[in-house]
Amino acid sequence: MPTLPRKSRRDQIIDGIVVGLIALCVLMILAVAAGSFSARKLVPGERIGLVELTGAITDPEPVNRQLRYFRDVEKVPAILLRIDSPGGYVGASQEIYRQVELIRQRGIKVIASMGNVAASGAYYVAIAADTIMANPGTITGSIGVIAEFPQADTLLRKVGLAFNIVKSGRYKDTGSPTRPMRGDEQELLQSVVDDTYQQFREAVGKARKIPQARLDSLTQGQVFTGRMAKAFGLVDTLGNYDDALRLAKRMAGLSDGAKVIRAPSAEKSLFQRLLGNVNDLWHASSWSVSYRLP
Repeated sequence: MPTLPRKSRRDQIIDGIVVGLIALCVLMILAVAAGSFSARKLVPGERIGLVELTGAITDPEPVNRQLRYFRDVEKVPAILLRIDSPGGYVGASQEIYRQVELIRQRGIKVIASMGNVAASGAYYVAIAADTIMANPGTITGSIGVIAEFPQADTLLRKVGLAFNIVKSGRYKDTGSPTRPMRGDEQELLQSVVDDTYQQFREAVGKARKIPQARLDSLTQGQVFTGRMAKAFGLVDTLGNYDDALRLAKRMAGLSDGAKVIRAPSAEKSLFQRLLGNVNDLWHASSWSVSYRLP
């Protein structure tokens, strides 16, 4: 009876490694499937989305991407929006504000939970939520607009550096640091700031149901503690992250065991991070109108 040739010890070791790798891959697939099953099948609906807004608001897309994920993919009944930000660009703040509005139109409850600071543009975002909860010592408010323009013409003259400007219109280089600002340019920029400020005031008055007469005294750019903000009607209640989480579960009709989930992270490549840093430097060197702490 013919017999198979005996494998060498080297071949046996290789076969063992291959079998081990296959088994490991199978176990990993089963683990992922089990985790997905437990998260999505065992407790359907018993999930709350956690979205974090931290740092200066310059790019709305990272936050809006998370909000859309919870609306369109996970379809959660409630989102806890954790805010720790001094504010940021007007357009970026309004983008997130509008996205929160769209989320709520789908019947999803949104609870804004303020951390250390949730001021200016970050407060603008918060007022789009169903409920705002702040710590007693949270720094919030700063309802106003600021535009800053560095002026370096004196320094440039000292170092013997001059710029030749070629432009298409009288106001195209408004805010340039290479020369003093003209009076008509200041009037133009003030009108832009005033209009943007009015948009902020209108949003606060509508969301918080604050009469115009009282709104004037609360929208001069001053900051408040969370406790002061509650007394003025700028936030709804006081509490920390866990308090906000319990409130979100209760508002959505979920049990205490509802799972908190995060949207998949969208990691940026090294090139994208470097490009983002360059972009931030560019914005810092050019003029912008911001909802932020000074």
